[in-house]
Amino acid sequence: MTELEIWITLLGLGLCSVFSRTSALFLPHHFRLPNWVLVGLRYAPMAALAAVITPQFLAPQGELLLGLDNPRWMAGLAGLLAWWIWRDLLAVLAMGACTFFVLGWWLA
Repeated sequence: MTELEIWITLLGLGLCSVFSRTSALFLPHHFRLPNWVLVGLRYAPMAALAAVITPQFLAPQGELLLGLDNPRWMAGLAGLLAWWIWRDLLAVLAMGACTFFVLGWWLA
């Protein structure tokens, strides 16, 4: 790519980012989003986080590792179990971290 093409690409990406983040500000004040959209938007951050984190649990070296030699997915399962039992974020973090470190130490 030439330097001009790089700057045009950066400008285009910046404009797309600004437009997508501020598009709701340009709606008329009487326009109201449907309730199902508002409910769905509540789950968007968690879905994005899961999409970023899940591959690190299941495929840390780029290939699917579901065996007992991958402490990451076992720690993720322990965290899910903690959430199911206690519904407490601190319990999820503690259970996941403890499981990860114990299995990592045991498998090393």
